[in-house]
Amino acid sequence: VREGLGGATTPDRHGGPAAWTGAIRARRAAAAAASADGSETSDGPSGTGVVSGIPALDDGALFLDDLLHGAGEHPPPYPFKSATEAAARVFGGGSARPDALVAKRCLFLYYLLDAGAPAEGAPASFARSARLSPRLFAQTVAAAALDDWDSQTALDEARALVPKMARKDLPAKFVAALVARGAPAAALA
Repeated sequence: VREGLGGATTPDRHGGPAAWTGAIRARRAAAAAASADGSETSDGPSGTGVVSGIPALDDGALFLDDLLHGAGEHPPPYPFKSATEAAARVFGGGSARPDALVAKRCLFLYYLLDAGAPAEGAPASFARSARLSPRLFAQTVAAAALDDWDSQTALDEARALVPKMARKDLPAKFVAALVARGAPAAALA
């Protein structure tokens, strides 16, 4: 794992596994509370999943939860204690479907970012070696930033990044997450 990351070790910006687990719980609670503010989901004839004019937030699921479920039938417990454990849990089992393999690569990248590694360091090195497209790299960086409900710096990063990623195929969840985080202007930029 370290060779693929350029010899880098992953930092721990959370202060250990227990604190990191607590941070994940707090993020999930914040996302669920933001989703609950809309309370009514209207799938209507268009099937848009609109909550009071805002795209639904998957009932408050984090981007992390989407990646965990995309990685296979039995998602690994998160957070991981080390990059080695992350690699073993993410790549050591589960589905080998192409979409699951992409989700696994993005999940490992998300882990590196969530651990505190700067995007241009080990995460970029991993993305290149795993042959993740620049689009998926940018989306994963934005997803990790949008999931970090306690960090204004992460929100500022997402505010700058999401409008640059705007395309027809950008999942609406990115826009919805910006709105839920209180950045509707950036969501519409």
